[in-house]
Amino acid sequence: VSTQSTGERDNDHIILKDQSNTTTLQHYNTTTQHTNMSTNANMNLNELEKAVLSVIPELSSFKGHKGTCGRVGVIGGSREYTGAPFFSARSSLLVGADMAHIFCDHSAATAIKSFGPDIIVHPALCSSLSIADEEKKDEISKKIEDDVSSWFPRLHVLVVGPGLGRDPFVQHVTRLLIQKAKANQLPIVIDGDGIELVMQDTSLISGYAKVVLTPNKNEFERLSKKLNTRSPQELAKELGVTVVEKGEHDVITDGVTCQFVILSLLYFI
Repeated sequence: VSTQSTGERDNDHIILKDQSNTTTLQHYNTTTQHTNMSTNANMNLNELEKAVLSVIPELSSFKGHKGTCGRVGVIGGSREYTGAPFFSARSSLLVGADMAHIFCDHSAATAIKSFGPDIIVHPALCSSLSIADEEKKDEISKKIEDDVSSWFPRLHVLVVGPGLGRDPFVQHVTRLLIQKAKANQLPIVIDGDGIELVMQDTSLISGYAKVVLTPNKNEFERLSKKLNTRSPQELAKELGVTVVEKGEHDVITDGVTCQFVILSLLYFI
């Protein structure tokens, strides 16, 4: 889903593209959207469904095997937050990936497993509270790093941060895992509490072009203040990564080109 690749937002149309066709759907102006929603919802839903289906390949022509369509790893999930990593992994399956792993705190594993049977859950992380002997922290962090990173060659992308929490030991281990993922040339999506790690040390991802950073409005403002940037495009250029600023209209930029994505019609799905 994309609009014109210019600095101005197109409030008149939303465009879905693939190599063979372009379908333009009427986009409601924000001042009239709710007024017209009830009378036009069914028509626009049908048009949107046809447009989306036109770019999805038929499974009958698929010749691969389990894992061919994408293997996703999610580092996240803590005692307090179990939903975010689940929805991250589940969303990847719903859009086409066929294997999703969650590497979470052991206290979150049972809850995440109970949400659904189609996600592979690894209770690999542990918080500071679960380590009785401070002298063994280095040994434990090394074991976790080795265990989790052993899966990296089998993954196509790593998501870092959903529900990760702010525990110091978990964040320390996550930094090590990000470094391992970079060494494996693994694309990394950084979200949620993973963005907090970037705020603490931007060199963690700086210059690694395979990073997609996904700040919301508040996170973007904090990052911009830290790096003295004023726009998503400037932030992406400063860090050398792709930035997806989430909001009413998502902004996607690699520091060179910039696109605005208007997703209000997806409300009807």
